[in-house]
Amino acid sequence: MNILIINHYAGTPYHGMVFRPYYLAREWVKRGHEVTVVAASYSHLRYKNPLAAADCELEDIDGIKHLWLKTPAYQGNGLGRIMNILAFVGGLFQYRDRIIGDASPEVVISSPTYHLDVIPAYILARKAKAKFVFEVRDLWPLVPIELGHYSRFHPFIVAIGLAERAGYRLADLVVSVAPHAYDYMGHRGVDAERYAYIANGVSPPAQEGDGEGLGSGYENFFQKIRGAGCQVVGYAGSLRRAYALEYFVRCAALLKDERVYFVLAGQGDEEGALQKEIEHCGLDNAKVIKPVYKQQVCALLKHFDLCYTGFRKLSCFSYGVSSNKVFDYMLAGKPVLLAVDTPYATIVDMAACGKTVPAEDEHALAQAVKELLALDGAERQAMGERGRAYVLENHDYSRLSNKYLEAIRGARAPGKKARE
Repeated sequence: MNILIINHYAGTPYHGMVFRPYYLAREWVKRGHEVTVVAASYSHLRYKNPLAAADCELEDIDGIKHLWLKTPAYQGNGLGRIMNILAFVGGLFQYRDRIIGDASPEVVISSPTYHLDVIPAYILARKAKAKFVFEVRDLWPLVPIELGHYSRFHPFIVAIGLAERAGYRLADLVVSVAPHAYDYMGHRGVDAERYAYIANGVSPPAQEGDGEGLGSGYENFFQKIRGAGCQVVGYAGSLRRAYALEYFVRCAALLKDERVYFVLAGQGDEEGALQKEIEHCGLDNAKVIKPVYKQQVCALLKHFDLCYTGFRKLSCFSYGVSSNKVFDYMLAGKPVLLAVDTPYATIVDMAACGKTVPAEDEHALAQAVKELLALDGAERQAMGERGRAYVLENHDYSRLSNKYLEAIRGARAPGKKARE
């Protein structure tokens, strides 16, 4: 089967986020399928962007064909990013014949963030007489409305909303990474026979078997913490508003007289604000450190006694989250603290590998930290082992890729109208 994945921000282990297209594609290539990934040449999520000399440049990476559409660099979420988006969407229209010629797709997977590339992806799929899959990673425009406080009548939000509904209506298969997104999508025209839940996941041994260490700077930092008799609660990931990390810092303030050290390993828009919060509270038990490469995450997590991530108290996260950070924590065999407001059982609950606490509640978080750190080492180790066993059983990309292929094969024929 020839599979085409369109993902603006797609990356690789050599470039940085987003990793899902790479890990799925690598598994499909192992099974004899041919996979082409179309992505923008510039993304703020990558630590290294490809060197795309041509406007549409082909590169083979680990047997996966990558077509880089040249897009301008930008910073922040202003006009520069909008121009980058428009360049990518325009490139899908402009180079559709080239893309079809290189990929010869039987399946086109549109995996957008902002949804505006859904229409060109659908046109490309129909021209190639391929099945069209709409993969929803974030519930836009709900996310920017709630997280970014955009008006529902903002032209950008209106455009995204129209694209979202078009994707739900036109897709032969709708895939969600959030476990309970059908409760949202079912009210927006997605019938159950066209829906599949395919979560994010892990890719061992690639994430844990390369033996890459952290370097002396990190090692000395953690040795100093241990030398002071402190246990470590850590967060590893982007420092962005969605994750409500100021509550993690406030938790550190509540426990500043305990022998607990709070580490944030990452970078992002909230880095400056978090640094100021730590300084304002006069904390000597919390620090923001530089992020590590994907291949080093496992080595970093070995230094954490507990691993944390959280989300804002917003309805866009109430349908369940499929957080790569949580999967990384579980793969490393570490107890997990998850702060999210949802009526559903979380993966942490189902795996019995830690605690779920309410979002935006530093007091509940501090209580959970004390309870988990009060357990003896054997109990925490058993908790971590349960998480690792669960994520390997349910979220290994080798399994997820097979589940994805089964959903594609069972999808309706290209262009067939949905049942009324």
